[in-house]
Amino acid sequence: YNHTRVQFQNSPAFFIDNNNHYFSFYNNTNTNIDLATGKKTVKSPVNLVDNQVKHIASSGDSVYLQRDRNVFYVDYPHANNKKTVNCILVSGLQFGDRIFGLVGAPDGSVWYSTIKNMFKIINGHGTLQPQFNNLTFKTFDFFNKYMIGYTHDNVLLLCSNVNGKIAIDTIPHQNCIWDKFYTLDTTHILLSTNNLYRVLTINPAGSTEKFSVSIVADPFVPAQSESICSDGTNCYFFKKGSITSVSISSLLAKPAPAELFFTHLKTGKKTYSINNTLQIPFSESGNIAILFSTLSFGSKNISYQYCVSKKNQDYWINLKGEEISLLNSGWGRYTVKIRAKNISGIYSAPVSFVLDIAKPFWATWWFIVVVSCIVTVIIYSIIRTRIKYVLDKREKAHDTEIKFMRSEYKALNALMNPHFIFNAMNNVQGLVNRDDKLSANESLRVFADLIRQNMHNVSKELIPLQKEMDLVRNYILLEKMRFKELFNYQINISPDLDISEIMVPPLLIQPLVENSIKHGVLPMQSTESFVRIIIYERESILYIEVIDNGVGINHTGNKDPLHESFGLGNIRTRLQKLSLMQDREISFTIAEVAGENGKMCTIATIQMPLSD
Repeated sequence: YNHTRVQFQNSPAFFIDNNNHYFSFYNNTNTNIDLATGKKTVKSPVNLVDNQVKHIASSGDSVYLQRDRNVFYVDYPHANNKKTVNCILVSGLQFGDRIFGLVGAPDGSVWYSTIKNMFKIINGHGTLQPQFNNLTFKTFDFFNKYMIGYTHDNVLLLCSNVNGKIAIDTIPHQNCIWDKFYTLDTTHILLSTNNLYRVLTINPAGSTEKFSVSIVADPFVPAQSESICSDGTNCYFFKKGSITSVSISSLLAKPAPAELFFTHLKTGKKTYSINNTLQIPFSESGNIAILFSTLSFGSKNISYQYCVSKKNQDYWINLKGEEISLLNSGWGRYTVKIRAKNISGIYSAPVSFVLDIAKPFWATWWFIVVVSCIVTVIIYSIIRTRIKYVLDKREKAHDTEIKFMRSEYKALNALMNPHFIFNAMNNVQGLVNRDDKLSANESLRVFADLIRQNMHNVSKELIPLQKEMDLVRNYILLEKMRFKELFNYQINISPDLDISEIMVPPLLIQPLVENSIKHGVLPMQSTESFVRIIIYERESILYIEVIDNGVGINHTGNKDPLHESFGLGNIRTRLQKLSLMQDREISFTIAEVAGENGKMCTIATIQMPLSD
């Protein structure tokens, strides 16, 4: 109305009741305007103390005024003809309680909230509502049969049946700070926040969800308007002296998703246009920038996600700006995808292209084959060198060991020489002592042959078996000349053996024969005693057996332990050394066995594999 001008000066203390009257409390003045006729009435409030009115609500013919810590009501029918308005304090308030909100309900009641409880004004008295169970709101309002409000810790609640057994639903967190509520129509409420507007939709009865919340994505809606109202068809936003009208259907509409398209790809050396497939050399894969653009007419605050995969396994990464940066990508075939999300959380269909980074030369098959061959040769050479080194080292150690054993072996052979000479001289001495000059002379001749043969044999590691048997025959002849009929012998050599080719250690058989004579048959002093030498071959094994029917190995009457320990022990030790030197198993055993007449005989056996 041109004849009526009201200056609000950002005061919240105004109200339009159901009778189309405008009420304002500002600057110690109560203004009442009949909007149908334009009639203006100005009155002074009484008992208001100060004029810091925060909210106004009506109930019937009464208007309620809310200050920080108290509530007044004004009975207008009783003050129509007066120049003053009596403001009466609502009882029931606790001293010091701060009041948050003063709201009229659809049933005509007026509600307010304190820091501790919810109250409803009944007959001018603030009555506690225990059904809220100490639940309070920082800001609240009524919408049809619901009370909507948010708590002091910014939790938005929707309450039904507030006068009875209350039901409370919590609105999911929206990552914002709630501000005010504005009714759009019978099923929608506009919620202002610190960043974007939300719309709370009450779904029809029987729906799966009682309510839903969506973000207003219309880019033409002014953010953080000073005041908002609706006529059921359009919504009006007041901001800095201007009014923006937006249809409610536009506020509720979900914006179409943005359209994306790749523009080009840049490397450190070149820029490429992007088609369905793009191939670049490996040398340019160190720093890749992929640029894209967005086409959107009805969306704002668009965010992006991208994924780069080799095996069609999408792992989306949030992205700021319209550029994808790839650093040090390996060679291969990649699928690059990008998608946009508008303010309502709706994703666009992803767009993609194939990025093929060529193999570097060192990943090609021919390079791998060449390198594999080189590595194989190197490894083979290293292994071969190592094996040769180990074998040479072992061979040197083996040669050293063999040389040492040969020295020991020769020493053992040498030890047998004086032992043999000593025993042979004993035989000659025995003949001389009997004053048998003829036999003594013959024995000296045989002894000389023995000494000559032994000196020739003992200087060698191995001698032919023929030479060893020649020495054994001369030794037996010397013993026979001394003991005559008390000693008998027999030598059996297999005719299949070529004893001139078979090599044996010197003084191998003679100590066995000597042991059989001295410690086997002679202690018996019997003309039936004998010593038998048997040499044969079986399955490429040479067998040398010295058998006597003497007193046996367990007899101790005339036994010389020192002599047996040296002679037989020397043979055993030499054969062990020879086994190691020639890498063949040579064994030596002495045992007692039953003879032809049942009498026990002593048998000394040497088993020696024949050389090829």
